[in-house]
Amino acid sequence: MSLTIEIRELILRQTRDGFKQVEISENLGVSQSAVSRICTTFEERGHIIPIKPTGRKPTYNDDDLL
Repeated sequence: MSLTIEIRELILRQTRDGFKQVEISENLGVSQSAVSRICTTFEERGHIIPIKPTGRKPTYNDDDLL
């Protein structure tokens, strides 16, 4: 499940306000690893907009669907 931009913004706002990652995860009902990932992404890229995954989409044939 992808986090909404609003939740991502709340994570960053609470981080800036001095909340610990565990507190943020409990307040917003998301995992601590998701909070950590959002903070790291913001530090590395400077934004919190999710990047579309790259690569070829998987293809299926009739045998895979049975």
